[in-house]
Amino acid sequence: MKAITKDVIKKAKDRIRNAAKSVLENVEKELLKPEVRKENTEQIKKTAKKSILEKLAENRRKVAERDAARRKTKQNHYDRDSL
Repeated sequence: MKAITKDVIKKAKDRIRNAAKSVLENVEKELLKPEVRKENTEQIKKTAKKSILEKLAENRRKVAERDAARRKTKQNHYDRDSL
């Protein structure tokens, strides 16, 4: 009985593994088609560009805030010294 159960489980695993390989091959084949690949590449470039520009703008804003805070602090120190 155990041998039969093990055999059935082994065959089921093999079938699942083969089905997964087949699906993977089909997906890879589809994604590597030139027209699909070009569309996906363009979409990735647009998304990455937006992300980079957003990060750049955020960092510029942070630097401007830091510089403004430094200027204010320096100005306060100068005001104390003039008294």
